[in-house]
Amino acid sequence: MANKYILILIMSFTLLGFGCSSAEEDQTSSFTELPLYELERVEVLSDQGSLILGRPVFTDIDSDGNRLVMDLSSFEIHVYDVDGTHRNSFGREGNGPGEFQQPANITFGENDSLYVSDFTRRALIVYSKEADYTWRHAYDLSFPQAEEAYPFRALMPSEAGYPIIYSVYDQDDEFPNGYLTVKVVDKNGNFIESKEKKFQQGNYIEINTGGNQMRLGIGEVASTEIASLTDGSYLQAWTATAALHHYSTGGEILKSIELDGYPVQRVTNEDLNALNESFSQFGDLRSELRTKIGETFPAFSGLRVTNDGSIWLARIVPGSNSQSWYHITSEGEPLGQLQLEDGFRLQNYDGDSLYLSGELEDGSPAILRYSIAEG
Repeated sequence: MANKYILILIMSFTLLGFGCSSAEEDQTSSFTELPLYELERVEVLSDQGSLILGRPVFTDIDSDGNRLVMDLSSFEIHVYDVDGTHRNSFGREGNGPGEFQQPANITFGENDSLYVSDFTRRALIVYSKEADYTWRHAYDLSFPQAEEAYPFRALMPSEAGYPIIYSVYDQDDEFPNGYLTVKVVDKNGNFIESKEKKFQQGNYIEINTGGNQMRLGIGEVASTEIASLTDGSYLQAWTATAALHHYSTGGEILKSIELDGYPVQRVTNEDLNALNESFSQFGDLRSELRTKIGETFPAFSGLRVTNDGSIWLARIVPGSNSQSWYHITSEGEPLGQLQLEDGFRLQNYDGDSLYLSGELEDGSPAILRYSIAEG
């Protein structure tokens, strides 16, 4: 989120913010003329009986239409059927088999196997489906250590193996901030030979607080984004450029998508002031922000692939907590724009329904399902 900050003592794969555009160039393109989606609420997945949601986020849909919601407050996964009735909950916080510390997402694989990548445990946690609303812990895959490389997040497995994003801190002229790479391992955690592709890591803001040197990663600074696809391949983007690159599990380039006509967003003094206000606890960062961002903002600050295979690109509004997205097809054709109110976050889209996390009128957290239309 653009007005939230992340402090890191060492370089890591930055969590990026989302927002909408501020000072885009005056040009006509397929992106600037995109229709704005209108949302109509059709269902609420919320508290039921003894179930009280605390922080519902990641949402996915199995082959029977059941909705699974990860609750970061209880570290449970709640199962809602096609009618929105809560049927079951499983999972818990901990370091043991099948337990969660900092889950990154939930994704369904073949036969509704459920994959959960955990940042803190540095593991892929796998559940298999036993019955209509029941999943059983199958196994955990601990991310193997690699020399000078920090395992970060697992992508969707494939027949070729388990692709895992690693952050490498080794700095050189080509990668002054280190780089990201995707390594493939087998079920036993052994590395499988694959083509290692290096993706540059994003820049950061250096801050000295109380004698401690810290690094601040924000979405307004260019970085590498990687999004998993259901077949184990993945999309990669260097956000400074309006292009997406499709790689196989093993790192072979499959295709590149140039986003022709993508608007350029220039950095204004108002933008810098808004950003500086967001990080006011660190003093005046405007000069540092201008140096690290440059004259134009990245093309986008986030990359998502939803259940239907379509792609969502997060736009930038400096200092804002709202999300705004460009929606495009898997081939890069623009479809529409989505603008969300503060506090609402895109979770998934299945081609018919859009799932957002947010709050109800009484302030209670929920997952809300919407139908979308063009404005």
